[in-house]
Amino acid sequence: MNKHIIAAICLTVFSVAGVFSAKAGTQLTITGQNGSVRSIELSALGKITFQSSELMFHFQDGVLEPMPISSVKRMTFTQQSSLPKADKTVTISIYPNPATDYLIINNLPAKASQVFIYSISGRLMLSRTLESTTEQLTVSQLPDGFYILKINDQAFKFSKE
Repeated sequence: MNKHIIAAICLTVFSVAGVFSAKAGTQLTITGQNGSVRSIELSALGKITFQSSELMFHFQDGVLEPMPISSVKRMTFTQQSSLPKADKTVTISIYPNPATDYLIINNLPAKASQVFIYSISGRLMLSRTLESTTEQLTVSQLPDGFYILKINDQAFKFSKE
């Protein structure tokens, strides 16, 4: 790729980087022509300049690091989520399956849980907020068939007979 085109693309990309730089956890990931990957935390980076045929990374701590433009295949920005990771040690269980009149849901989180039941075609059939760690959910009003039970960010399959 022409060095001038790469330089123009980089200038555009780095002007957009200012939007990301104020947010913690934003990284610049550089993939090299040889497949190598380098990630740089944007909060540690002061600025990026061009000198001849090199990108010059000016870090907050005063370190200046050159990188040949010809060695760069791709540059991307990633923002880490500030959402907490789900606790996978507690497994929510539902029974009986197949259900007739009700479902028992065990091991719900201590906080309120949003529960949705969708038909296999994606139609929302039921929506509830459950407050305790074990709940009985009435499903007798649902037609016989297969359903998806969504609890917070987890999904379960069940059938109603």
